[in-house]
Amino acid sequence: MVDEGIISRILSKSEIDQLDNLLVPNLSKRYPNFEKWLEKAKEEIEKGIRIAFGEWFSDRLISTVILRPTISNTVELKSLFVEPKFQKLGHGDHLYEEAEKQCLKMGFKKITVDAFDEDEDVIIFLIGRGYKIYGREDLYGVGRFSYLLSKELKPQYTGDPFDWEEIAKWLIQNHLGFEIIDVHPVVEKRALDFSIKKVINEKFTIFGLVEVKDTEIDQDPVSILYQKTLETGYHVPVFVGRKFKERAIDFAAKKGVILINEKDILKITKWEPPDIKREDIGGIILPIKPEFYQKILRKGLSQFVYFKGAPFGKFLKKNNKIIFYVESPRKEISAYGVIVDVSINSPEQQWDRFNKDSVFEKEDYWRFAMTKREILAIKIANFKEIKPLDYNALKQIISPKLLSGSYIDTMTFKKLIGD
Repeated sequence: MVDEGIISRILSKSEIDQLDNLLVPNLSKRYPNFEKWLEKAKEEIEKGIRIAFGEWFSDRLISTVILRPTISNTVELKSLFVEPKFQKLGHGDHLYEEAEKQCLKMGFKKITVDAFDEDEDVIIFLIGRGYKIYGREDLYGVGRFSYLLSKELKPQYTGDPFDWEEIAKWLIQNHLGFEIIDVHPVVEKRALDFSIKKVINEKFTIFGLVEVKDTEIDQDPVSILYQKTLETGYHVPVFVGRKFKERAIDFAAKKGVILINEKDILKITKWEPPDIKREDIGGIILPIKPEFYQKILRKGLSQFVYFKGAPFGKFLKKNNKIIFYVESPRKEISAYGVIVDVSINSPEQQWDRFNKDSVFEKEDYWRFAMTKREILAIKIANFKEIKPLDYNALKQIISPKLLSGSYIDTMTFKKLIGD
C-alpha cells in the first residue's frame, strides 16, 4: 500500500498545466477529442467551475481526479487517473477517498461516472465503493459502449469538530429526518437553538423544539424545554448535550423528552470526536502549497492573512499558534506564526476586507473560493521559519491525517517546532 501523503487541490496555473503531461499521453488515444475536452476542463478549473485534486511525487503530478458540480446537487467525476508506474499501490484508493470527502464537504448528495465496458478493473473499483450501474450508452459516438454508474452519498459531518450546534443541526437533518424551520427562535421569552418539523406519510406534520448545550445537563434545562414545547403547541422536545445527569435522564423518560448525548451521536453517525478538548486548543496545523509558501518568503512577510474554507478553525483565539505544513514535494513543517484574529464571512466580504494582506493573488483566491459559502480569514503575525521537520519525522509525533488540517494542543505545538 502507498504511504498516504496529502492529496491537495490543484489551484495554481502551473499545477493546472501539469494535467497535460499526466493525462494526454495516457488518455488521448482512448477518448475522442480528449485534448480539446481537457483544454476546456482546464479553463473551467481556472474559473472554479470544475475542481481538481492531485498527488505529487517529487515535483511531478502522478494522479488526479476532476469533479464538475451540477445544479442538481450531483457531481460528475472525470479522469480519475494514476500514472501507470504508480498504479496498484493504493494511490487510486487514496485519491478517490479524498474526492468523495470533498463532495460531502460541498454538500453534494450524488456522484456520477462513466467507464468503458472493457475497463473491468475500473468498474470493479467503483462497484466496490458503492456505485450502481444505471445505464449503458455509446457516450462518445465511436461504437464503444460505456456503463453509467452513480453513488448516493451517505452524509458525514465535515465541519468544525467543536461546533456542537452545527453537529446537532447536521444530526437532526441527516439522521433524524427533520427539517430546520428556524435557527435561534425565541419561544415564550426563551432563546432556543432550532424549531423543526417532519412530515409523516404526506398527511401529518410533527413540530419540535431543540436546545443544544456543549456541557453536562441537569434536570432544570430539560424541564424548561419540555414546558415551552407544551405551552406553544409543539409536539417533540429534543435536547442535545454532551452528557446528561441522572435526574435529567429520569425526567426525560417520564415526560417523553428526546435526549441525545455525545455517545448517541457517535453511535448514530460514526462521527469521531477530536483528540483534544476545546479548552485545550493551542493552535492549528494547516497545509500550504509550496508556491504560496514561497510567496510569503519572497515578500519577507511577518504579518499576513491566510484564507481557508470555513467553518473548521472558528474556535481559534488570539495568541493561538499556526503551523504550516508545506505540501509535496517538500512535505515538511518549516514555519509558524501567532494568530492575531479569526473571522468568518462570505468570500466577497473577506476578499474586500483582507485582499491587501492576502497570501493569495486575486485569481488564486477566487478559484479557491468559488464553491464555498463562507471563508475563514486568519490574520497572522510574527511569522518565523524553523528548522524543517520532514514527513517521516512528523509521523512519529502526529497522525498523518492531521496534516490536512487539525487543531493541536500546546504540547503538540512545542514538539513540532522543537521548543
